[in-house]
Amino acid sequence: MKQFLMIRQSDGVVAGTALQDDPDTGPIKPQQPAQEGFDLIPFDGKFSRAGKDHCVATWDGSVVVWSADLELLRAARREQINAWWLEANGTYFEFRGARIAYGETDRVDIQGINNVVMLTGAMPANPDWPAAWKTLDNDWVPIPDVAAWVEFNIAIADRGTAHFKRAQLLKTQLEAATTAAEIEVITW
Repeated sequence: MKQFLMIRQSDGVVAGTALQDDPDTGPIKPQQPAQEGFDLIPFDGKFSRAGKDHCVATWDGSVVVWSADLELLRAARREQINAWWLEANGTYFEFRGARIAYGETDRVDIQGINNVVMLTGAMPANPDWPAAWKTLDNDWVPIPDVAAWVEFNIAIADRGTAHFKRAQLLKTQLEAATTAAEIEVITW
């Protein structure tokens, strides 16, 4: 079998490969002719996309040249920014100078108190309610009344807004990037 590269005529991109039976064995036509807008170029080397997920192959007339595909890199980095954003939203927020955990279980606990405050207009009457919230340092931040609870929730919203703003800023930088190196340095 002889291997051919399928080269897009408009820009030299290697779109794939095609195989042809050995023409010396008889009058056998290629198993896959080139599609319109493509050329089939005989290729004796080994062509593989393995390990080149964010690259594009082009034919320069004599060799295959691999380079970063900026749109693929942008798409991958955009997904990474969204993952960083989600991770940041699930870590902690700051309230009165203390770090408060904000993982999934923490959000459920906070929502429970929010439900009580919303339905009753007051902080929980349960004698086990500590009128405070535990910090990541294992200290307590007092939350004695609804006004403090509102401040607590505003701190959560402010942190979420800051994460949103940062993600959007990174995405703006990503769209402005013109090289693979510029995309690579965009981190949370």
